[in-house]
Amino acid sequence: MNLKHWLFSSAMLMSPLAIRALAEDAPNIAGESVEQAAARTGYTVEEIRKYFPPVQLDCKEAGFAKERFTTPPQPGVHPRVFFNAEDLPDIRKRLKETTVGAILARRLREECNLGLRAEPADAQKLRHTSVRPLYDALAAGKLEGPLDVTDISYRRLGNLLALEAFRSLLDEDEGAGKKCAAAFVQFLRLYDAKDLGRIRQARDFQEICGLVFFGNFGMTYDCLYSVMTDAQRREARSFLAMMTRGKTSTGMKSLPAFPANTTNWIPFHASLLSNVLAIEGEEGFDPLVYQGMVETLRKWVAIGAFPSGAMWESMGKNEFGAEYLIPLAKRGELLLASPPAHNHIANFYLQRMQPYGSEWMWFTDHGGSHGHAQFIDVEVLKYAYPGDPAIDFVYRNMAGEDYEYFADMLWRVDNIGPLNGVAHVLRVVMAEDHAGGTWAEGLEAALAGKPQASFDDGRGCLVARSAWDRDAVQLIFQPRHVPDGHSQAERGTFTLSALGRNWVEKVANSGGSHAGNSAESRFQSVVLIDDVGQGVNHTPSGRSVALADTPEAAFLAADLRDPYTWKLGGPTRWDRTPNDHRLEPSPLPWMSLPWFDLPHWLYGGRTETVAPGEKFNRFGTVAEWNPVQRAFRTAGLVRGPHPYALMIDDIQKDDNEHDYKWLMQIADDLELVASVQVDFTANQRLEWYKGNTNGFRADLILGEPGQSQAKDGRRLLVRVLQSNASRTPNVAINQPGWIETYQKDVRGQRDFGIGKRLVVCSRSVAPDFKVLLFPHRARDPLPVTTWNEDRTTLMVEWPDQKDELAFGRAADGRTRLSIHRNGSVIAALK
Repeated sequence: MNLKHWLFSSAMLMSPLAIRALAEDAPNIAGESVEQAAARTGYTVEEIRKYFPPVQLDCKEAGFAKERFTTPPQPGVHPRVFFNAEDLPDIRKRLKETTVGAILARRLREECNLGLRAEPADAQKLRHTSVRPLYDALAAGKLEGPLDVTDISYRRLGNLLALEAFRSLLDEDEGAGKKCAAAFVQFLRLYDAKDLGRIRQARDFQEICGLVFFGNFGMTYDCLYSVMTDAQRREARSFLAMMTRGKTSTGMKSLPAFPANTTNWIPFHASLLSNVLAIEGEEGFDPLVYQGMVETLRKWVAIGAFPSGAMWESMGKNEFGAEYLIPLAKRGELLLASPPAHNHIANFYLQRMQPYGSEWMWFTDHGGSHGHAQFIDVEVLKYAYPGDPAIDFVYRNMAGEDYEYFADMLWRVDNIGPLNGVAHVLRVVMAEDHAGGTWAEGLEAALAGKPQASFDDGRGCLVARSAWDRDAVQLIFQPRHVPDGHSQAERGTFTLSALGRNWVEKVANSGGSHAGNSAESRFQSVVLIDDVGQGVNHTPSGRSVALADTPEAAFLAADLRDPYTWKLGGPTRWDRTPNDHRLEPSPLPWMSLPWFDLPHWLYGGRTETVAPGEKFNRFGTVAEWNPVQRAFRTAGLVRGPHPYALMIDDIQKDDNEHDYKWLMQIADDLELVASVQVDFTANQRLEWYKGNTNGFRADLILGEPGQSQAKDGRRLLVRVLQSNASRTPNVAINQPGWIETYQKDVRGQRDFGIGKRLVVCSRSVAPDFKVLLFPHRARDPLPVTTWNEDRTTLMVEWPDQKDELAFGRAADGRTRLSIHRNGSVIAALK
């Protein structure tokens, strides 16, 4: 008897931990010895043992409600995957007794009624789509195949079957459940022979996940089991076995290291887990697939996320996949109780939330400054940590004070991706009100022990706030220590929010279009050199080199030479390691390996072994882009009665003059309400700046149309403290700052509208940009800034706040900043 069949016959007599012990020779790869892993991945046995130890997670986070994740019943008893029959009374109680529960229960029933029971014309009047004729025909056995499962009507039905299966179970509606079971089994019978062949032959679940509607079939079977006939169970079970038996999923065969185990494809296709568990212990169940998914998700939590809760992959196209940790928790694998899972919401989401709440700042494709909570991660963590005030506050801002998010949200039942029927079922199952009280009280409770600045050395991002309130100044600065699978040329970009709104934004663009490639640096808040930015599409990581985090200020300095000089993927082997980008090296042995020698992002072994057809190693090789001598950016926030941000750019291409443009992407409703320039040599206002003077100040004040002149009108002072001029005689430079408008991304029929960016220009060998950003009301006094004679010290003064900023240039070309207040150093970057 082979290992697979032995595991199958023994699975119900053994714990998941015991099953995993059989495959521990290969780190976090179920059913494979270290020798087999070596032969497949191209690493030697010794290399695997030396560099790729099994991941370690301490799954004991305080506040985790383990009792909510009940052990599944014996095989053949359903429901069992995400919840048990004994959980239903509590679910029904919360749906009746909580505000959000009542909303979600109503939405569930409306969705099923309008989608499956309403006449199409009646549903259309309510801006809905009914598939009743298709559903009725399937249930009656009158529809002939084969089905075109790519047709939008079948996509809707695939989601609606899961919703109706759960609703009939929840409402104890046996008649509706039997009809749903008949339609479900007939749906499976009518698959096209070619599609069935693809399902059988596929090795990786990702190849067929859309074809089998992600996790909807497993959910439907699990909820309908008690009302199905034995014949219906056999047919459905056989189909589920066919689509799960022997399948792998992204990350399952990967060694535990970067850049493997980091792609958003891992959670997007993790429904293999819930589908295989739908037939747990029954005929056709493959326990190695289950254990393979356990290890896949263990690596995802430990490597795809950092202990802080931040993710390798940017959140514009990503999710934590917390819903798939629910079945694991029920079976003793408490990944939900790990620091990355808990902190993903309690820290990462909390820190990335806009000061005014309800929106989040996500980088990279589909991100932006007005992002929302992704998928159902927040709801899962709220359910898992019901008493955690930080998670509750994030949940409150996602749901809305009156749960309007749930009341108004569009249930995308034509979507066969992560936002499918399973997600909406779980949304109902985990319905829970927030803690109540006022928003300010919720914030106060969430802040216990939380700092005003957060630096994540894994991802490479600083989030600094002046305070925790709706009007606070928030600066986010991201050198980015890991490359990302949906990369943009934005290393060292920043955003700024204050006074209850966004000022400096992350543009929510994605990909290329006739309006341009939105990954380019011109759509980011970075510096261009002769209109060329960083290596586009596959941009190397930045490197954090110094951090100052004190009660009065938070600053980070980053070396961005690599992103400007190189582009990932090229003829030159990349000698950088993941640890080269961090402030503090990780003790994990593979973090000191060159990117070239790390496991392939998708196939998890040496690239030349597992992906021999690839021309270049995606993260381990480079091509020259636009070489620079130096490119440092220092960014931070100074707190006090008048908080302000400061940006310092030490960038130089070579020893010749070039056109440097300092870009700042701004909210598209802002306008330039005032512009003042002062030449310090004459101490007078200028309309035109020329030639070689010792210094100048240029003020550009941004405001809101129709509001900026009011006493309480919100404004942003952009004070250009330094922008070097040309050495060439008689070279005139226009005023150093202006606003440009441009067409944002246009793809298909979707138009992202008009964007705006502020541009500061310098024709010089090295611009030495220094820019102060001060959010304020129109009635507030502006700071008085005064340089000393050699421009190494700057005074920034208000009547009640006086800061002395000292700028020293070191041998590497980076400015060393120290800030003094009241005779003391309040921050210093070495």
